[in-house]
Amino acid sequence: LKQLHRSAFAQDLAAHLREAVLNQRMKQLALIVSNPFMGELLAHLDASVLKVLCAQHVLDLTSLSLSDLDQRLRTDFRL
Repeated sequence: LKQLHRSAFAQDLAAHLREAVLNQRMKQLALIVSNPFMGELLAHLDASVLKVLCAQHVLDLTSLSLSDLDQRLRTDFRL
């Protein structure tokens, strides 16, 4: 059941990212995604999204508070 939910979420997210690229709302994409979701998501991304993919990091940041997440993204990834 967990794998089914992960796959469905990956498909939904990939569709959203594709729409954002096609509608020119996104010119670059950096993925910071935990395992095994990174592989699942990459499998669903089409060529238009892969073309704007500039970085991918396998990392789980879900346990961080919003302020810690903000700090980590700024210091480690300059986002």
